[in-house]
Amino acid sequence: MLANPRVWAGQMNTRAWEMKDQKPRAYKLNDLVPAGELAKALGVSVDTVLEWRRKGGLPGYRVGKRVFFLEGEVMDWIQENLRIQGNQA
Repeated sequence: MLANPRVWAGQMNTRAWEMKDQKPRAYKLNDLVPAGELAKALGVSVDTVLEWRRKGGLPGYRVGKRVFFLEGEVMDWIQENLRIQGNQA
């Protein structure tokens, strides 16, 4: 199950510097999160999640007609996008 996005926000500051020296993660099939579950966790529509994937580079994987996401990659993408938005302010 996908972690609460509010918890993600609290973890993001510590994860940014921790990830620099980490080796690539090994993922399992049950780490895949369907687009609908990700949208619900982030409080946005499925269309928004799919648009982020199409236009904004949100990493996702198509399996047949469905799209899945890896929680760790989503968190990394959110962190990077928060950093970019912070530099534009």
